[in-house]
Formats: sequence, structure tokens, C-alpha cells
Amino acid sequence: MSILPNYLVLDVETTAGLTKGNPFSNGNKLCYTGFGTGRVYSIINHLDAGYDTKAIQEALDSTHFLVGFNLRFDCHWLENIGLDLSRIRLFDCQYAAFLFSSQQQKYPSLEGTSASYGLDGKLDVVKDEYWSKGVDTVDIPTEIMVQYLEQDLLTTEEVFLKQWELFQTTEKSKWRLFQLHMEDSHCLREMERNGILYDTEKSLQLAQECEEQLASIGREFDLPNWFNFGSGDHLSCFLYGGVVSIDTHVPIGVYKTGAKVGQTMYKIVTHQYEFPRQFEPIKNSELKKDGYYATDAETIGKLKGTRETKNLLSLLDKRAKLEKLRGTYYAGFPKKLAEMAWRDNYLHPSLNSVVAITGRLSSSNPNGQNQPTESKVLCLSRFT
Repeated sequence: MSILPNYLVLDVETTAGLTKGNPFSNGNKLCYTGFGTGRVYSIINHLDAGYDTKAIQEALDSTHFLVGFNLRFDCHWLENIGLDLSRIRLFDCQYAAFLFSSQQQKYPSLEGTSASYGLDGKLDVVKDEYWSKGVDTVDIPTEIMVQYLEQDLLTTEEVFLKQWELFQTTEKSKWRLFQLHMEDSHCLREMERNGILYDTEKSLQLAQECEEQLASIGREFDLPNWFNFGSGDHLSCFLYGGVVSIDTHVPIGVYKTGAKVGQTMYKIVTHQYEFPRQFEPIKNSELKKDGYYATDAETIGKLKGTRETKNLLSLLDKRAKLEKLRGTYYAGFPKKLAEMAWRDNYLHPSLNSVVAITGRLSSSNPNGQNQPTESKVLCLSRFT
């Protein structure tokens, strides 16, 4: 591997929007594709030229390595416009940076990686002056985007050349592992693209049933309606004793003058509610906030009490499981589908190779791994 191969550096720019350019979101589109080698780059403005893919495909077909940073994202977008990447070898500089950090640096950035090699960083003008201010890619002047993309391509190429050198010297032992992960990347990309067909209608129905069960459990506690089971402070006071302060707005008349004339005027009244201690806190479960203790499931599971108080723990455990099922899966997955504007009830979780220190895959947005059976049965096969 000592001879530098024929390589092609690639980067794309897409609409940003609420889904950050997710390649499967309805309404997102590819705006620019940049590619080249030897610091000579071609930039295609798809907003003007459309998706004429001939030049890009010819460049892909004539290269040994396709080089990029977070390359799976760029590959998704090329496949969206009909390009064939099935036979090409990949060199993802982001994964190489993760590998070189002994898998401790999560989601390495192009800017951070280039800086660690003593290289010039990428331009931030697009992010700072446009994207961060709500201006989407399609509305940014073309000359600014071309300059930004060219700088990203140059930085990526310089990072690649440095990493190629490292693979020949100090990181030589990691080359085969890197190649294996690059082959895996083709499979992971296909898995992300195929997605998971999800029974949204049934999921929302089950979410409603969970709501009813949660309301029923709530009534068994006989707590005031302001009590929030999701609040660690409230739950700590309920279990271990303490005072909860609640602000209420009490009407005291109407505005006589000004912009709010005729509207009700309120004052804030603070009420304090004291809860008796029902359980002795577990040793060393104190929180930094004085008088409060841990309320996570593991800690609560260790509590001891009377038959009556143990029933409260059983109800808390049942409630927590129902809330997790409702919020994360039954209501959460349909909410994610809507937020991401994914089509036809297909979830497209990200499969992350640059997160876990052990090197295992993780999944996010949403987490498609480690689902409970209750939500797995709502993931449908499209082949039956």
C-alpha cells in the first residue's frame, strides 16, 4: 500500500433545513457536488445544471478510492440522483480519524482533524454568516458556496494524504481493520437507505392505550394534579420527604390602562407542599442539590419498605416502563417520522461507526437497536 492510489475526493452540499440535509427527508435536495484530485476540483451547481450525472459517474468509474469525510452521507446523496457506487472502494477520513484516536474521539470533525495535523482549517463563513442565521443553501450566493466547497475539498484531500502517510508508518497495524470497515460501509449505507417499515397507525393506537393506563396509575397515587413524575425533585420529595414549591397565578383584577386594558391581571402566589418520608435513601445516593436523592430506576429498585410502600414502588416501576414505551416508541417513532419528513412510514435510523469506544455500531435518530418486543412487532417485513 506504499504507492499512492488513484483517488477522487468528493463532497456535496445540500439543503440544510430542519433535518440537516437528511438524504431521506422529503423536500431536501442536492445543491452542489464537488470532486477532483491533485487540488483540481470540478463543482457542479445542481440548482442551475440539474442532475446531469455523466461527468460524476465517469470520474467515479475511473478512480481507485473515493475519498471523503463522513463519506456515507455524500454517497447517499449521489445514489439519490442515480449514481452507481457499488463497485468503488471507499476511504472515509472521519473513520480513519476515529480509528487513530483509539476510538475515543466521537464524531471527529473535518476542522478538528485538519487542525490536529497542523493543516489549515475549513472556511466557516457559510455556517456562521448563513446557515446559523436561517439562510438555507439554495439562497446563499453561488460564488460563496463554490469557495466553501472548494476549501472543504482541499482540506479533505490534505487530511487524506496525511492519513495515507500514517497508515504506512505509525498506524500501519490498523490498515486491514480500516479496509474491513470501509467494506462494511457499503452494507450499512444500504441498510440506512432501505429503512424500517413501521406500523404508524397501530403505534399511535397503542400510545393512546398507554396514556389511559398511565392516567389510571396516576390516580392510584392520589397526588395533586401539578405533581410531575418526570421531575427528579418532585419524585425525590415524594419518596424521601421534602418540600415542593409551586407558583400559581391568582387573578387580582383587570388592567385599567395600557396595551392590556381590559385583560385579567394576575399575581404569582407560591404554595409549599410537604411530603413525608416513605423510604430511607440508599447510602451515597445524595445529589449535589441539598436534601435531594437519586430517583433513577436502579436506585429505586434497591429501596426497602413496608408492604404498602413496596406497592408504590411497583406502581412507579410499571409507570416508568409504560412512559418509556409510550414516549420513545409508540408516540416517539411516529413523531420522528413526521419531524424528518420520511416517506411511506419508513424509519431511517443512522448506523454510527464513529461513536462507541468498543468499535461496535450504535444507532441514533431514532435508536433502531435494542428495541423492546412491543415495538419490534410494529416493524413490518415488506417481503411477506
